[in-house]
Amino acid sequence: MEVTNDVLCAGATLFDVDRATLRHLGGMDGAVYEYQSGCAAAADSGARILKFTPIAAEQLPTVRAKFDFVNYLGARGVGVAKPILSIHGELVEPLDAGEVFYAVTSAEKAPGQLAKNSREWGPALFEKWGQVIGQMHRLTKDYDSFRTWPAA
Repeated sequence: MEVTNDVLCAGATLFDVDRATLRHLGGMDGAVYEYQSGCAAAADSGARILKFTPIAAEQLPTVRAKFDFVNYLGARGVGVAKPILSIHGELVEPLDAGEVFYAVTSAEKAPGQLAKNSREWGPALFEKWGQVIGQMHRLTKDYDSFRTWPAA
């Protein structure tokens, strides 16, 4: 999926990204673009993702809740793709493009690669995966915002 140039420019502006630096990666449930952040000396420099997800406008609170939770996990040491705030200090920005409504988000690009063979896709991966899920579960117990999420 790709978005129009007008939508791409509007979304890039919301996250203070130079449109010319965006590289389309694809995406199944939205349009995904990669960009580099800040100057090389900045503490938060590195690859980032800018994503345009088509949603119904009434789904915006659910998308915001999801990113709030991911942000909560990342702030407590879970290895997630940490969300990047927009120029307005938001984790998710709505973008009404006429016929399509988008949730625009940005996050650090997660390191790593796809497990391609049985050597990579095996017990060591599953053990690490289970550890991360356990860490998320423990943190969920102290997370209050989920109680205000809209019903699915």
